[in-house]
This record gives sequence, structure tokens and C-alpha cells, in this order.
Amino acid sequence: MRKFILTFLVISLNCICTIAQTKVNGAILSVNGEPLPIATIDVSATGPANVFTLPDKVYADKHGDFEIIFENPGIYTLSVRGVFHKTLQMPLMIYDQESVSLDIHLLPNSYNSGEYFDRQVYTEWIRAFGNFNDYDFFSGEIFRANNDGSISAFIKTDIDTIRYQVRGITRGVTVLPGADDYRVRNDDFEAVLYNTSDADSVELRFNPNEDQPYESALPEGPVSWQVPLSAFIHFHKESDKFWSTPLSRSGAAQLHFRTLSNPARNGVPAEFLKQSMFRSYDFRSTQYMEASRDSVINSLKQDHLHPLQRSALLISYVGLIEMHRTRERYLENIAQQPPKLQIDRDIFNEIYSTVNPGNPVWALNHDAPLILLNETNFSDKAVAYAEQMVRQHSDDMVVRNLVLRLIEKRADEFKDVRNMPYYEWIVKRYGENNLARRAINTFEQAHQAR
Repeated sequence: MRKFILTFLVISLNCICTIAQTKVNGAILSVNGEPLPIATIDVSATGPANVFTLPDKVYADKHGDFEIIFENPGIYTLSVRGVFHKTLQMPLMIYDQESVSLDIHLLPNSYNSGEYFDRQVYTEWIRAFGNFNDYDFFSGEIFRANNDGSISAFIKTDIDTIRYQVRGITRGVTVLPGADDYRVRNDDFEAVLYNTSDADSVELRFNPNEDQPYESALPEGPVSWQVPLSAFIHFHKESDKFWSTPLSRSGAAQLHFRTLSNPARNGVPAEFLKQSMFRSYDFRSTQYMEASRDSVINSLKQDHLHPLQRSALLISYVGLIEMHRTRERYLENIAQQPPKLQIDRDIFNEIYSTVNPGNPVWALNHDAPLILLNETNFSDKAVAYAEQMVRQHSDDMVVRNLVLRLIEKRADEFKDVRNMPYYEWIVKRYGENNLARRAINTFEQAHQAR
């Protein structure tokens, strides 16, 4: 009997563990649909997390396929990297899903077109560095311009395998086409050359007029570094996109990825690619911000949303309002009249009644919770919700911003900040530390202003 009970418990625990796990799988490809020479995904957590259960770095196979197993729920960031391509920082909420399947199409890096390569002052900042000089950038080999429009650097070495990176041809560290192999070094890629000659140096040559392994088509207007778009993502199950897109809208000041409704295994259509790149370049425009808020409202009309997806969408709407207010201040500083902002107040009311004040999505934009107070002129519902957040939310910056704003608003009702409930809450929670001192200063400044 004991043996039977023990076996039953083991089987039960195994079942529980299996249910708790979430599998995220799919493919990492270029926008032309081809797999990359090497692609990786690193996972980090937002907010409190058990670092010992974070998934290890994942490598895509030769077809671009990958799989990640998540042991615990939470909000994670997937850092997707591909050699010759941009890096994508993608937020993802893991709750109780059995699986999330998606294909990630990375945009290629735009190599410098060569317009500055004939200027020696500029090329002095293009350097190759690697294992031949212990990855010391300042002692890296400087590239020099050639008559044919290419640039070259010579690495003096007597070792068989040379690993190198280049800084200055693109923004950040990159590798050049034509290497024998590619590897990952920390968070960057490195090129690998196998030196089989008797020469005491190896030439690295880059010609911007030659065909690159992955074409990067830019629309007219912006240059590559002005385009924040890094990838296109196709979720195999359409509703799964709401485990990610609301998180991105909640706190991202730029458009880093767009979702695709249909598979793009044969490549993202060229016109859609260019239009999307320009759209990300113009992400801060009033027209695009309005379109983003309308998109959230339309998404909230869907019936199949998980409660956590709906909460994330509601919070993302507040985050978009915060970004709009930031843009208004910018326009006013340059003497332009910002358009009037239309706010759906029903969304605020739904937040008060349905969104847990401790929801971790609020931490993706520390200023967003203040919108509930400012846009409602500190209504009773908004204040009550903010007070719950001060007592319940796990993110210190969310708590700090709210408690200081509440103290500032209600300072005239008290003679001493130590008599305010807000001060009592933060001292009980954090002790008499820097936040308590900031609370005292905020209270005194509010009284002086009156």
C-alpha cells in the first residue's frame, strides 16, 4: 500500500510539473525567410524572479527552429540575436499556457554605405579587435581606405584561429561577411577565420559595393540608425500576440517589432517591410499614437481574451496616454500646438474594478500609473486605486512615483508628513531610507509652494 501511495504521489507531482511548464517554440529567420548562420535567444525576467529557473541561452538549429521551456509564470524579455541582423528585445507574459508558437523574422543590419570610408578621420574609428589583442578596442587594428572604395585592416598574428569583431561599420559591434565560421561572445557575435597561410598577417577587407548576405532595404527618408524596428513576429495562434504586444505598448517609446497576421516563411513582402520601417521611424507622430490607442480599444472588443491579456491591454492604453503627454510637452517646447487628446474614461473605470493593483505590467512604465491620478484630477476611485498600489505593488519605482505624488497633492491637509498614512506605509515597508527622506522633502516643498 505504501509503495502504491508513493508511486501515486510521484506521478501526481510529475503531472503538476508538466502542467506548470510553458513551451515557447518556433523559428528565427531573416525577413527574406532564410535561416541565419547562427541565432540565439537569451531570457531575462522583469521584477521578482527565481534566477535559478531562468532558461539557458537557446541556439536555433540550422533550419532556424528553437524551443524554450519556462518553469514559472512571470514577465520575461526575450533577447533575440542573429548574426548580420538587429537584436530584438521582446516582452512575453508566461502564465498557464501550454505553449506559444511564433516565428521571428529579424531585420538585417545596415552596413555603412561607404560614404564616409574615404575620410581617414572616420576610418580611424573603424577597428577590428579580437583574441589577437585580448579584445582591447583601443589597440584594435584601424581600417584604411583603398582606391577601389573598400576598406582594409591587417591583423598581425601567428595563431591558427582568429576571432574578431568590428566596431564602426554599423552601430555597435558587428562581424563581416566571408568568415569561415561565426560564434557567440558574451552578447555579441564574433567572426572566426582559420589562418592556414604562412603570412604573418591576415587582411580583413570590406567593400560596401559588394553584395551582402542579407539585403537591408531602407525607405526614402530615415537612415538605418533612425529605424528602431528590429523584427516581424507571426504568432501561430492569433490570440497569443496579446501575451506580448500590450507589454511592448505599455512602456516602449519606440516600435521594435510588428506582428504578422499570415506566415512569412518565404519572406516579408518588400513593400510591407519598407512601410513598416518608415512607420517605426515615425512612431512618435500624433497620428500613429492615435492609431495605437484605437487598436487597443478594438482589441478589447474581442471575446476570447484571457483575463491577464485584457488587463495588459488596459494598462497599455494608459501607457500610450503617458507617451502622448510626453510628446505634448515636446511640441509645446518647440512652440507647436498639440492636438487635443481624446480619452476613453470607461477604460479607467474597468481598471479600477478588474485590474489587480499589484499587476507587474505597471512596472514596464513607471510613469503610467500617475496618469490615472492626473487625468482624473485625483478622483476618489483613482486615489483609492493608487493607494492600493503603494501598499501592494512589488516594483519600488512604481511605489516611489505614486507615494510622492500623493504626498504632494495632500500636503496641505497635514502639519507633518509623519502624520500622513503614506509616510507610515513606506516606513513600514522600506524603513527610514532614501524614499522616506524624499517624502519629507516633497512635503516641505509642497508647503513652501503654497
